[in-house]
Amino acid sequence: MNRQCRLLNTTKILHGPVQVPSSEKNFEPTEEEINKILDNFRAEYVSRSAKGNIDRLVEMYHPEAVIVHVGQFSKHGHAAIKEVLQKWVKERPNITFEESKLRRFSAGGGEYLFSVGFLNFNFHDGKIVQEKYESIYKLHEGKYLLYYDRNMYTVPVHLLRIFRNYG
Repeated sequence: MNRQCRLLNTTKILHGPVQVPSSEKNFEPTEEEINKILDNFRAEYVSRSAKGNIDRLVEMYHPEAVIVHVGQFSKHGHAAIKEVLQKWVKERPNITFEESKLRRFSAGGGEYLFSVGFLNFNFHDGKIVQEKYESIYKLHEGKYLLYYDRNMYTVPVHLLRIFRNYG
């Protein structure tokens, strides 16, 4: 399979399964492929969140996924994560996101993708809340799903109450 076809297969992550060529046991995506996969994932996540369909949002998490908001809460599995997402979508905070990617890479023969960076939550009243995130995506049944999501807010404690309600 030529490289161009393989790249097209990996960029259709949410609209069709990621097909890892059977001739490549240790498929290692290139930096370009990783960026396309994770950029597509983030765009789809934001889109599903905006539509408010919790079940479609939960589908983006691995069945054994863990989310950690440092100093606040941690949740494991679809049911617990769904509770957090329901609260978030119900309130639908009036914010926009800005992402600063620090590092993205793969491991385990392409089974895992890693993303480390910062997200800014820009509230329409002018407040900005920044979080450092570390996310791991795991290849599961032909597509990458969010497997581990760790967030640490880098803001004064009084602003954290905005997010405490989600745990």
